[in-house]
Amino acid sequence: MKLLSSVCVIFLLLSCGQKSTPETGSPDTTKTESVTLGVPEQKDTLVEEPVATQTTPIETTQEKKETGPKPLLCKFQNLEGGECLRYVFDCASFGLEAISLPKEQADVWNNLMTFDGSHGDEPIANPAYVNKTFAILQTVMERDVCQSGTMVKQRVSTITSFKLVK
Repeated sequence: MKLLSSVCVIFLLLSCGQKSTPETGSPDTTKTESVTLGVPEQKDTLVEEPVATQTTPIETTQEKKETGPKPLLCKFQNLEGGECLRYVFDCASFGLEAISLPKEQADVWNNLMTFDGSHGDEPIANPAYVNKTFAILQTVMERDVCQSGTMVKQRVSTITSFKLVK
């Protein structure tokens, strides 16, 4: 039985290794390395076309996106006294010297503090502006700033735009 199985396997292997020719159906005994499928050979051709150098702007229906800095929206909370007065917002705190504003914005900034006399000569947060939201733009500048009652030159956040939002 083993002999018969071995003969069948050898016969199958031999018959699979032979190809038939399409014309006669008989086995093809020549070795062929590649097969042609009857597709005509095509050569790639490079076609050079002039390229337009003028560009046409693309019109979109979307609005232009602003690429400048976005303002911080911060609520004014209070003033912190001591050797160096600070304006405290919910997003940051700034010293008196931390502004570089146009006059009308500087006036609003200066109105954040008031002297009502209830704290002697010490300023307090103006109640009209406490919990009001401001749009603040800032940049980093080298300035003289107060540290422990002494002025030192330092790179600090400086407010360049200050507007009441609500």
